[in-house]
Amino acid sequence: MKILLLAPFPYGTASGQGGATVCFKALKALAAQHEVHVLCFSTGSENDHAAVIEMGKYAKSVQNVLLRVSKWKVFQAKLRSVFMPTPEHAIYFESGEFENALKQSLHFIAPALAMTQFPQMAQYLALCRGITTVHDVQDAFSVSWYRRAQTAPKGARRWYALKQWRNWVHYECLHYPLATQCWTLSEQDRYGLTAFAPRLSAISMGLPLTDQFAAAKSTSNGKVGFIASFGHPPNLEAMEFLMHHIAPLVYARLPHVEFLIAGREPPQGWVQAAPANIKFIGYVASLQNFYDSCDLIIAPLMSGGGVKIKVAEALCFGKALVTTPVGAEGIPIENGVHCLVEGDPTRFADAVCKLMASAPERDRLATAGVAMASQVFATSAWANRANRQLHRLAECQALGASHD
Repeated sequence: MKILLLAPFPYGTASGQGGATVCFKALKALAAQHEVHVLCFSTGSENDHAAVIEMGKYAKSVQNVLLRVSKWKVFQAKLRSVFMPTPEHAIYFESGEFENALKQSLHFIAPALAMTQFPQMAQYLALCRGITTVHDVQDAFSVSWYRRAQTAPKGARRWYALKQWRNWVHYECLHYPLATQCWTLSEQDRYGLTAFAPRLSAISMGLPLTDQFAAAKSTSNGKVGFIASFGHPPNLEAMEFLMHHIAPLVYARLPHVEFLIAGREPPQGWVQAAPANIKFIGYVASLQNFYDSCDLIIAPLMSGGGVKIKVAEALCFGKALVTTPVGAEGIPIENGVHCLVEGDPTRFADAVCKLMASAPERDRLATAGVAMASQVFATSAWANRANRQLHRLAECQALGASHD
C-alpha cells in the first residue's frame, strides 16, 4: 500500500521528544510492509536536516516545507486564538506552501492512504478527500488543555488556557471527523474525543516503543532522572512542580540525592535558579546510558493527554519509577506493583525517598514494570495491529468503490 505521512516536523533517533520517538518507530514499522512517502514541515535546523536524512533511509521519499514562525506570526496567532475559535498552535502550521506541496504529492504519488500525525496537521485532511485517511492523534490537545486550565493560576493564564481548550474542542470537532479513522494512544483519549464528536470513528491503537526490553539492573549512584522536552508545556509544569515542591522536600531528608534533568535547551532562568540538588545535563545521545546512570526515574506530570512516553520508556528500560496519576494514564499500571503513583507533592517526595533508600524495592518494581511493558509497548505487536487495521480500511474503501 502507498501511504503518505503528513507530519509537523521531521523525526529521528536524536529528536529528543517522546512523540517524535514514537512516530519514527511507527515509520520504520510501516515502511517494512508498505511504500511510505513523507511530507513534513522543517525549521531548517541541523537537527531537522539530520532527521530528514534518517527518515529517508526508510521512506520512499521525504519532502519538507520550511516552517516560518516570525514574531509577527506569533502575535497574529495569539490574537486570532483569543477572538476566533482557532487554537494558537494550529495557526503556526497554516501554510499555502504546504497545501501546494500536498496537492502535488497527492497527484504524483497517488497514495492509497494519507495519514496526518499530531493535532495541528488535521487541518489538511480536507485536501485528502477521495482517499482513505487516518488521523494519528498522538496527543488529544482538548484533554491536555482542559488539564492545563485546571492547574493554571487564577487570572489571565487560566482564562487563556480555558479559551485554548474551547478552541481545540471546536478544531477537533471540525477536522477530525473528516478522517476515515482516528488513532489514539490510549482509550481515555479515544473517549475524550468521541465525547464531543460522537460521529468520530476512533480506536485506541497504543504505541510502538521497542522490541528490546532491558532487565532490571540495580545502581546506587544517588541519581534521580527526569527527561523533558522543554518545548512541551506539560513538561514545563512538571519542572515547576519538581523545582518548587519535590526537590526541596527530598533535599531536606536526603541531601546527597541529585536530580538529573535531560533535555535539549532548558530555559536559562531555570538553570541559573536551580536548587543545589538539581542538575541540567542537556541533550543525551544515549538513552540507555542515561537510564543506567540513574537509580530512579520520575515523571511528575500534572497535565497532558495520551500515553506519557517518558513513563513508558522508563518501564521498558527496566527502571523503578515514581509518577503522578496523570503520568500513569493510558498504561495498565498498578500502584505499588509496577511503580509508585502519587499526585500530592509531599507524598511524591516520600515515594522518592522511600525508593532511594531501598535498592531491593527499586528492583521489585522495575522487574514487574518491564514485564508489563513488554506486553504493551512492543513495536512488533503495534505493527501487527496497524497493518490489520490498514487492510480493513483498504477493504472497506474497495467495497465502497465497487458499490459506486
